[in-house]
Amino acid sequence: ERSESSTLSFFLSGAPKGPWSYRFGVNTLASSGGAFAQSAFGMDAALSHRIDDRQRLSFAASLGRTRGYYPQDDNSFSMLYDYRLFGNVGLVGAYRWRALKNYDNVLTSGAFRSSGFSLELSFDFSR
Repeated sequence: ERSESSTLSFFLSGAPKGPWSYRFGVNTLASSGGAFAQSAFGMDAALSHRIDDRQRLSFAASLGRTRGYYPQDDNSFSMLYDYRLFGNVGLVGAYRWRALKNYDNVLTSGAFRSSGFSLELSFDFSR
């Protein structure tokens, strides 16, 4: 059996003069044929505020929906504080919330809701 799929991704990002930067993205997937056909739509957005040369506060959201094979909704929201220790090394404190809802009538595992705080050491190789 023949199957086909098409994807489209779009994002917009910027850092206008001043302390703010943003990112917004959309992606879609459409596939047909076979037992594993699915359609998906995702959207993510982030807004960051540079406090000074070493500190940044960010908010991020990601919304996703898959239908067809293994249908589910996957949504997450985050608030992050990044402190540059030196050079390209930073310490990131983040609070994240995520909810994954499964719509499959047969397979009911995999759905969850979580939230929590993390402390991470980050390396930025783009600098």
